[in-house]
Amino acid sequence: MYQALVTYLLEPMMRWCMVLFDRLCFRAHHWHGNLDEVKGPVVLVANHFSWWDGLWVMLYLRQSPWQLAVPMLQHQLDKRPFLRWWGAMPLKKGRSLPGQVAHCLDACSQPHQLLLLFPQGQIASMHAPELVFEKGLLGKLLQQGASCVFLYQSVEYGHRPRPEVHHFLRPASAKLVVEDAEAQYRQFVAECCQQLAQRMAQNMERL
Repeated sequence: MYQALVTYLLEPMMRWCMVLFDRLCFRAHHWHGNLDEVKGPVVLVANHFSWWDGLWVMLYLRQSPWQLAVPMLQHQLDKRPFLRWWGAMPLKKGRSLPGQVAHCLDACSQPHQLLLLFPQGQIASMHAPELVFEKGLLGKLLQQGASCVFLYQSVEYGHRPRPEVHHFLRPASAKLVVEDAEAQYRQFVAECCQQLAQRMAQNMERL
């Protein structure tokens, strides 16, 4: 009975509230790239600068065949249990890394399932001079054959009251190893920022 209530009433209500809240806070979303050519298991490697990060991906995927899984530390998920409805999965701090890897691989091993991973490990400013990965979990997932897709999300404030959000997707190179992942992601972010700078310059010319 409770599970049916969550599935058919509470979860759709929460999704609707998040969509409404998102539209109140942000003017538009621009997705650059897609997941059409990607095959699982897939790890979506993203920057982490706000609590919106995972929700944006969830909202983007809600009308697609992709199913999302997001690993979170148990104590963090206990504070926000509603996130379980949208794919959050608990990881216990201190649990053996092989167990965590197996748990994550299982979550993204089926067709049209992907694992959203924030290798920074914690929220950091999107204007931070350097983006540093915690390599343990990501490295083991790559060693086990998971494909990697880079996601960079950034907010463009411009001259309007509500900002716009840009989401860039790009598959990483084949047979990516963790030693190269951080450098490749930094290069990807630099290219995304260059595109955003060009867009802002064009917008300024129109004013």
